[in-house]
Parts: sequence; C-alpha cells; structure tokens
Amino acid sequence: MCGIAGIVSREPIEPQSLSAMSSAIAHRGPDGSGVWMNPQRHVGLAHRRLAIIDVSESGAQPIANESGDVWISFNGEIYNFIALRARLQSLGHRFRSQTDTEVIVHAFEEWGAACVEKLDGMFAFAVWDQRKQELLIARDRLGIKPLYYYWDGHTLAFASELKAILALPSLHREVDHSAIWDYLTYWYLPTPKTGFKFIKKLEPATTLTFKAGALQTRRYWDVDLQSGRDLSQQAAVTALRSQLESSVAAALVSDVPVGTFLSGGVDSGTVTMLMRRLQGKAAHIESFSVDCKDAAFSELEYARLLARAASTRHSETLLDVEAAGSIAARIVDLYDEPFADSSAIPTLAVSRLASARVKVVMSGDGGDELFGGYSWYRRFLSGRSANGRMRTSCLRALGGLSRVVPPSAIAMRLDRLARLHSSDEMAAYATARELFDPGEKRRILGDDIASQFRGYDNHWYFRQYWRSDVDLATRLQYLDLKTYLQDDILTKVDRASMAAGLEVRPPMLDHKLVELAFRIDPATRYDETSPKRVLRESVKDLLPAAILDRPKKGFSIPLSEWMKKTVWQAPGSAAAEGTGSYATRVVEGEYRWPDRRWALLILDQWRAQHDGAWSEPSVERDVA
Repeated sequence: MCGIAGIVSREPIEPQSLSAMSSAIAHRGPDGSGVWMNPQRHVGLAHRRLAIIDVSESGAQPIANESGDVWISFNGEIYNFIALRARLQSLGHRFRSQTDTEVIVHAFEEWGAACVEKLDGMFAFAVWDQRKQELLIARDRLGIKPLYYYWDGHTLAFASELKAILALPSLHREVDHSAIWDYLTYWYLPTPKTGFKFIKKLEPATTLTFKAGALQTRRYWDVDLQSGRDLSQQAAVTALRSQLESSVAAALVSDVPVGTFLSGGVDSGTVTMLMRRLQGKAAHIESFSVDCKDAAFSELEYARLLARAASTRHSETLLDVEAAGSIAARIVDLYDEPFADSSAIPTLAVSRLASARVKVVMSGDGGDELFGGYSWYRRFLSGRSANGRMRTSCLRALGGLSRVVPPSAIAMRLDRLARLHSSDEMAAYATARELFDPGEKRRILGDDIASQFRGYDNHWYFRQYWRSDVDLATRLQYLDLKTYLQDDILTKVDRASMAAGLEVRPPMLDHKLVELAFRIDPATRYDETSPKRVLRESVKDLLPAAILDRPKKGFSIPLSEWMKKTVWQAPGSAAAEGTGSYATRVVEGEYRWPDRRWALLILDQWRAQHDGAWSEPSVERDVA
C-alpha cells in the first residue's frame, strides 16, 4: 500500500513538481519515497512507500525491468504475485526483488495492457514504456484503490489523491458545479467526477492508455448478471464457505503482521474467525474497535465477544465529542472534495489506533452489497408491495399538516411522494436515496448555479447502472456495488486509513467472491426475512450465536447530539461566520436533519478552501 503520482508533459518537467506531488501524499507512504524521470524529462513518476511485501531496499519504487525501459509506480497488493512470478520466470523473465510490484512490470512486458486481467488483488498503478512512448494507468476491478488524473490537452498528471495533483502550480482549478449539484443528490461526488472540471477519477476495472497526446480507456471486467445464476442454497453455502476461506487466505500474504477491524457484526466477524482458523491457534492476531459514549451506537459488547472467540489481542479507542470534532475539522483536508459520510470520523479514529501496532488490517467491507445487508433494500422492496396504502396514508398526513405547514412545503412533499411511489422503479429508488431533491438544491445553491441544471437528469449516475434485465433485489445490489461502494465506502476507508499510514484489505471484495455471490439464486442471495442468510449459514460453525442472531447495526456516531456542540463549527468556515453558509440556509429553514446539515457544513468548508475557483470562468480548450 502506497501513494503514486506522475506527470507526462510536452514541456520538460521540473523536479520540484514531482517532489511537491510526493510530499502532498507523504502520509500514504511513511517508509520511503522515490522519483524517476526519463532522460528527456517529459515523463516523471513519484512514489511514497508503505513497506509490506519485500521490505528491503530492493522493494523501493519507482522500479524498472532489467533493461530500464519500462518503469512503474504502484499502489496496492497483488495477492497472486507468487504464482504469476513463477509463470513469468518460466517464460524467461528475470527478477531482482521479491516484490509484487516487479511482477506487474514483467506482466506488462509479456501481456501489455491485458496484464490487469491476470492480477488478483487491489491496485492502482502507472507504467511508462519508454520504447513505445506510452503510459498505462489502471485501477482494480472494484475500485478499492483510488486513482485521479488531470488532462488539459497539454499535460497529463495522475495521483492516488487529489491533493497531489492540486500541488502542481500551473493547472486549471475551475470548479465543476455539476459535481457539486450531484453531491447534494448522492452524498458523494459520483465517478468519474471530482470537484474540478479538468480532474477525473479513473473508473474501477478500467485502464487508460496515453500516447501521442491521445487518451484511450478500456473496461476490462464486470459482474456477469445473466449466466450461471443457478446455485441453490446448499450448493451456495458450500461454495461460499470455500471461496471465503480462499479469499481471506489470499489477503493474508504479507511480510509484516496483519491485524483486523472488529465492528461486532457478521462481516468483520467472519473475516476475523477465518483468519484465526487459517493461521492456527498459535498465531498472534491484533484486533481493533472504536466506540463512542452512547449506548445506542455501541457495539463493543459484540466486538469483545468476537475477540474472545478468535483469541485476538484486542484494542479499543473511545471517541468522544471533542476528539470527533477535531477529526471533523480535517475531513475536507483528508478527502479533498465534499464527502458527507460522517462515519469517516470513527474510521479515522480506529485507523489511528491500529496503525500504532500494525501496518495492515483486514475489514469486512463488501458483505452488505454482496448479500443484501442494507436496511434500505427491505424498506424499498416492502414499500413497492404496499404503494397504494402508503401513498394514501401519507396524503392524509400531509393534509392534516396543511394548517401549519406552508403550501410550498406541502407541494414539495407531494412531489417527493409522487416520485417515491412512481411506477418507474429506478426513479423511486433514487428518490428514496437522495440527500436533497432538485427544488431543495436550487434553494441551497442559488439561482445562478441552479439555472445551469434546468432539465438536468439528477439520477444519471444510478440510471447508468440500473439493470432492468434482472430481478429487483439484484438490481439494487448491483447498483450499490457500482456506486455507493466505490464512491462512499471504499473512498471513506482508503483516505481515513492511509491518513494514518495503514493498509486495509477487504477480502470480501475479492472479485472471485463477488462473481460467486451474483451466481447464487437471487431468492437465496437476498432473503428479506433473514438478511445475509446464505452468508450466516456458511459460517455458522465459526461465529457465536449472539453474533449470528443479532440484527445489523450501521457504523455510525450520535451525529445529531454532537452537532449541537460548537466544536463542530469548523473555525474559518462559512458555517462559523453565520448567514452566508449553505448550512445556515437549511438550519434556519425547515430542513434540520443532521445528515443534511453535516453535508452542508462539509460543502461550506470545501468552498472556503476553493472560493477563488468557485466562479472561475470556463477554459475553452480541446481536451479530447
């Protein structure tokens, strides 16, 4: 796990530009750094190292092939690198290190851009081929590792985090208002957008080739939702258990100790108990949990139960309002763009705890998407079967409020109700998940910005992943796998953990396990009466009954109570100043939900940082 950055430019690159990019992401690689430029200084690669595989100097990056004409900067872990190395050696390739990084270099020599299809793991990397004068950047199948790129028609820059690109002095920083408009819909900025018009996220399972001033992207993987969806419950339980063990075993490859996050739920419990089974009773395993001073949000009882069952050395950190407030003030600095998931706060707290003892931890991320664990699936699916009754009930309730609620507010609620119970299932689901509706966004951002979005498809991101050719439950799971998982969950974990110099591995997002999960008969994979039943059945001999039988509890904090504290008004932000803030516009109106206020406080802080670019005139340039 590391941080990568680089530049390809028509003009000679200044060494200080690469150094600035590297320094901006120093937290991602506290164990070392490296920079390489080609002789013409038109290409440069930078790297920050968190040493996990081959921790010797031979693992330092950027690294090259034997002839020095293929160079790489790599972030991630390739779990099958030992098998790939043996195969490449049989084809005549020679190695100088024991790293997974060097395996990618030789795989690229052997198979070109198709080498990504041979890699199992999580990764983002850049390979420069000096002979072909060609750059390849690539991202793993599920988007576990981030990769951003900037292109203005003259200069291509890329990095693991936005802040490394923003460290360059001469680039266009014009804010993308459409991304901000989308943020107020989705809670995050949907891929490929960022807060800046000239900077994009490379999509998961995608390669980008740059040669002679032209960009070309290729999608190399997706989940097959059509063929082989025939695994019955018993066959699914058996196959799932086998693949879970294989996925966790693969993710244990490391030259340093591997710990585990424990939330007290089925997903993290499954990963932890399999770690113990695979490593044996004598293995030393560190586990980590975070808790806050509120019984309604605490899972420590169950985390401790799992820690005892797995015989881990368990550590806990207590998150109070003051500690949370100090993290809250850093959210925009950590994420570089508006990001409204407040569970980023406990994620950073537990990452700091873990990084004091280990460099690598396992997580249970992905289990909810694969096995239908989210509560909103049940609410939406049950709501579709009771549309008429619910609509009538809501209409009566709104009618009773007409004497005390302004007519405009009633009209907005009626519009939302109509969209929630529309016959268009995609529109209904998107409405159920949105943070603000178009009318509310217009009030928040003002007419000058809102006027740009008349006729705008507010649900375009969900629409492009909505699969009408499969059952509704599978549709919801696939949609979240392609949107919420990559842009919220994985983004949250990557930035928070890497800010603490910690690598997080999610074995449930092994692409083979993902493919298997979607091969399971939909009625078995998603059971409305017993969420994650097939997963629970596959590990019922591992987990304590108290864990198997408890309902899902989200990873969250007492946001409503904590936001009443003045410490949450970040110093220097518009929110602290008063009436000019987006948050104040809502708090003083009828929208007081804590999640909404939090999202607007974050937007206030981000705009304060980039106020000069907020209304920067458009730059007319051909960037195709």
